[in-house]
Amino acid sequence: MTYTQEQKQSMVDAYGAWWHSIDVGDGVTSRGMKSVDTHNVEKQWFPTDFFIDKRVLDIGTWDGYYAFYAERMGAKEVVAVDHFVWNIKHNTGDMNGKVISKKGFDIAKELLNSNVKEYDIDIDDMDSTTLGTFDSIIYAGVFYHLKNPYKALEVVDKLLNINGRIMIESHMCNYDTETPLLQFHPKNSLNNDTTNFWSPNPSCVEAMFQEIGNYTVEKNMIGSRGVMVLRKN
Repeated sequence: MTYTQEQKQSMVDAYGAWWHSIDVGDGVTSRGMKSVDTHNVEKQWFPTDFFIDKRVLDIGTWDGYYAFYAERMGAKEVVAVDHFVWNIKHNTGDMNGKVISKKGFDIAKELLNSNVKEYDIDIDDMDSTTLGTFDSIIYAGVFYHLKNPYKALEVVDKLLNINGRIMIESHMCNYDTETPLLQFHPKNSLNNDTTNFWSPNPSCVEAMFQEIGNYTVEKNMIGSRGVMVLRKN
């Protein structure tokens, strides 16, 4: 279906809890908590050949920004997975008291006429029988929210093809040591958010993947948060 600019704007404005700023065409962009400028910086996380002709999985997709970006960048097929965000039934202070839901993803997918496949499934329940396997996995903003991050990485490893790559972005700590460390954040001690549990350092992320399989770090970007790209050998 084709929408006018006014219709697009009306549909985007109908949802008030956007996390991502998604350009849906005709000068209409969702007003996400993450700005367009922030997303432009985040695009640097990905190697230039991360998407082209690849089967891509976006874990914790939320409004779907990375999934739709992967599709636009030439991915062969894109699968978007979420459960926690798509099933929040209460207000959250992080979004100024607005109710978060799957509505943002649905609106963006409709307006972009996207072919991204979506699954409402918890990360621990993901498997190749349901989802298949992937050449590239986007794992942004997920690790530190998980109570059992190592178990989740074991699940993710089974979904990644040999020679495939995973981009992991997370709150990280203790950059100044090569000793693998994982810091626990009790209650709401990290950013006043009770869903923030762990901060690894880059050495910990690498050590976890090496414990699970044979991985090579191809990219390591350190800022206020950490970004790593690892290849499965």
